[in-house]
Amino acid sequence: MKSLNKIKEKPFFGYGLSNFEFKILMKSTEEVKISRGNAESQINQIVLEKGIFGLLLFLTFFYKLFNTNRIISLENTILSAILVYSLFVTLQFYFFFWVLLACCGVLKFSKN
Repeated sequence: MKSLNKIKEKPFFGYGLSNFEFKILMKSTEEVKISRGNAESQINQIVLEKGIFGLLLFLTFFYKLFNTNRIISLENTILSAILVYSLFVTLQFYFFFWVLLACCGVLKFSKN
């Protein structure tokens, strides 16, 4: 929810890479903590860092990797799983995210 309020402040171009922070009130100690650069999900992270234009570029990238000739294929299954999972977790920091994307690209372009 806090990320949506931040997105409203800079919707088009975002804040830049890890250039935003959230203030979190610790109820037990009444202390305010600051969390930097990690949103609730990959989609929120992209919009916060790069704005709406960055999200469109990200989705265009996935669309280009999606194999429209064979809808039911290994690379499309992996891409769909990554997109669904990215709604719940920030993935760009994990090595396997980039390995899976590279594998999808290799699978798509090796068949063409």
